[in-house]
Amino acid sequence: MIENINELSSLIINILILIGIGFLVYFYCVLKNIDSKIETKQREFENRRDEERKRTTLQSFMDKRIAKLETDRSEFIAPLERKKQRILSKIPFIK
Repeated sequence: MIENINELSSLIINILILIGIGFLVYFYCVLKNIDSKIETKQREFENRRDEERKRTTLQSFMDKRIAKLETDRSEFIAPLERKKQRILSKIPFIK
């Protein structure tokens, strides 16, 4: 009887380990996806900022357009950063 309980508990522990590894892989993929979105938006911002600098000769117009681009970027990136921090807070040993 005790052997059956030991085998059953061993099976449950192994299943839980596999589920944990599955969650880690899932969260890793989600974090990589978020990081790639942030990097893409950052590159897009830098390219558009450089285009604005080349295209616009008046400093005041250029500053306003670049400020608009920065607000657009921050509005896009802020929710992704919050989601990333939430995921990282769920996994205690990644910190």
